[in-house]
Amino acid sequence: MFARDPLIDERTPVNSANLAEFQRIYYYFIDHYSDQQANVLDYGCGTGYGADILAKKYSHVVGADVDADTITGCKQNFRCANLDFIQLTPPSQPFPNETFGYICSFQVLEHIKPNDALEYLNNIWRMLKPGGTALVTTPRSENYPNGHSGNLYHIKEYTFSELNALIRSTLIAGNFSISVIPDVLPTRIHHQINRFFSGNYVARLFARSIAIFLRFANRLGIVRYSDIKLEDHGLKTPGSYIAIINKPT
Repeated sequence: MFARDPLIDERTPVNSANLAEFQRIYYYFIDHYSDQQANVLDYGCGTGYGADILAKKYSHVVGADVDADTITGCKQNFRCANLDFIQLTPPSQPFPNETFGYICSFQVLEHIKPNDALEYLNNIWRMLKPGGTALVTTPRSENYPNGHSGNLYHIKEYTFSELNALIRSTLIAGNFSISVIPDVLPTRIHHQINRFFSGNYVARLFARSIAIFLRFANRLGIVRYSDIKLEDHGLKTPGSYIAIINKPT
């Protein structure tokens, strides 16, 4: 099904026009988790823009990813004393148990084969310190009429029931909650137009034009993407699921 590796090939460039749409979850994180002395892991850091945001608040941040070229790019683009980038070589894991006070893993789960998802989540639990918190996000399958966005790099997109059952089957067990991060306005418009006018070129062009305008408005501060209010999973708001995992002390 995949001409290339779904774990490697979908990356958001640091100069992407829609970078702010991906950065906002990191700003949400630093606004809500206050231990500045924490050791933080960005697990599946991609091009490193998120780890760089985290390093502006926390005492030590590690960005980890499976692709060597990606990690090389991260090291070239983001250089500060409290930020390290490390290449992962599954199945080996370089981090000891209970290493990190906070772990972020944003939009990674959908790139992982379902048979490997348990190990991925158990590793997050293993690396998390007692009293620590991990945030895991993944696209919401219910956003799409056929249950999948059509993104060829997404091996599995989860419904609430599937994600809930998956996490409950791991070491995390009952120590988590699932909410929804609403999509930014350009993405919501894109989803709605595709839902009602699937395959219509003019409609797609219209949606793209609106998205470009709104992204420009965000850069000018007229529209803000950084304000996130989590919503209940029972609502039909288009967005991504966010699992907040808390390890007891």
